Amino acid sequence: MENNSSISVPIRKSSDIILIGMPGCGKTTAGELLAGLTGRELLDTDLMIVRASGMPVPQLFAQKGEIYFRALESEMLALACRGTGKIIATGGGVVTVPGNIEIMRQAGTVYYIERPLEELATEDRPLSSGGITGLRELYTVRQPLYLAAAHYVIQFTSYESCAREIFRRQNQS
Repeated sequence: MENNSSISVPIRKSSDIILIGMPGCGKTTAGELLAGLTGRELLDTDLMIVRASGMPVPQLFAQKGEIYFRALESEMLALACRGTGKIIATGGGVVTVPGNIEIMRQAGTVYYIERPLEELATEDRPLSSGGITGLRELYTVRQPLYLAAAHYVIQFTSYESCAREIFRRQNQS
């Protein structure tokens, strides 16, 4: 499904492919498969955060707090978006910082992977560990932000189908 958000940025084949969506929706795994299809480098902003901070995301959240984490996430996103032609798997909350949406849309094509809440992985995800009720609350807040950021919405049926659909759409642009 194409998204008709208010921000219009032309899609370029050489630009980045940026994956957004709820925590545990499959951005990293679909990104790995997509990297195999395209030969592009995959950057995962959560892994970049772990390397930069020297601690896992749940520990970073617990010790430094969400404000610190979001600032570091924005820094890693900007770093990932330098250059062109990469696949970037973002953290689920990247859209909660308004400036990040503009950075992503200027860097490339943004794909929102939408997956049923009941299927989301929640282990080691600080803001998703509250069960289905907590996920619904998080989704209610983030869904409009994902839609505002995305050029395209990809309905999750499998990791492979997500990667193939993104590959197909990139090659149509």
